[in-house]
Amino acid sequence: MLKIKIFTALCMVGSLLVGGCASSRIVTDMKPAKNAELKSPAGTFHVADLKLNLILDDPSPQTTETYKKYQRMLLPLLRKECVERYPALFANDSASSIPLSLTADYTSTSHDFKTKCWMLCTLTIVGLILPCPDQRDEDFILKMGVWTGREDRQAALLQKKFRREFHGWVSILTPLALIPIPGESDLPKASASLLNIHQGEKIYLQQLASQLATALAETIAAKDPEFWTSQPRMNNPPIFTPTRPNDTPGVIPLPFEPITPF
Repeated sequence: MLKIKIFTALCMVGSLLVGGCASSRIVTDMKPAKNAELKSPAGTFHVADLKLNLILDDPSPQTTETYKKYQRMLLPLLRKECVERYPALFANDSASSIPLSLTADYTSTSHDFKTKCWMLCTLTIVGLILPCPDQRDEDFILKMGVWTGREDRQAALLQKKFRREFHGWVSILTPLALIPIPGESDLPKASASLLNIHQGEKIYLQQLASQLATALAETIAAKDPEFWTSQPRMNNPPIFTPTRPNDTPGVIPLPFEPITPF
């Protein structure tokens, strides 16, 4: 009898772990692209810094920490996507490239009313057992400029906006939501469960990095090279060479013949 109870408990725990599943598709006006020949007369660029800002009135500490983690994960992914998709425009070498500072302002609008209606009208069968639809709109404003390395030296900024319409469905107690959600998608469809939630986050950020790389490349390549050369940046040589403290002033040599007084 005890063995049966243990087996039943393990089955319940296993169903919960396998459950909690979700699938998604994304429709966007910023489709990732590749162009090995895209370049700028100003030279090559390097992503030196990235900030991911979630626009909320009063975000919870947990939400703030989550997006700080996403920001750390997104920067190396973005650098890799830039170099792989646009090798003539971006470089891994930061010393000989124009350093860029990026800020991605992110606003999310959830359509919670539809989800609640689905759950209430089906007595929560949809959502707990059957997949429950979920939808939100994600708006991004990518701000880019030359990285100066100093807060008191600001460079001019360029902007690029794009939107992602996120369509998904979720099931809590069953793995039915692992079935790919029907409908068109501009990015590869993704599925995840509680067992591989970190993999789901990585897929989300990887797709976002590919979009940011395209938005960045199309914007900076279209700008005149004079714009980039005129901006202050960390590795600009100084206009004037300061006098070092150890330098001693030169001694004026005496004339060869003595000067005859008047």
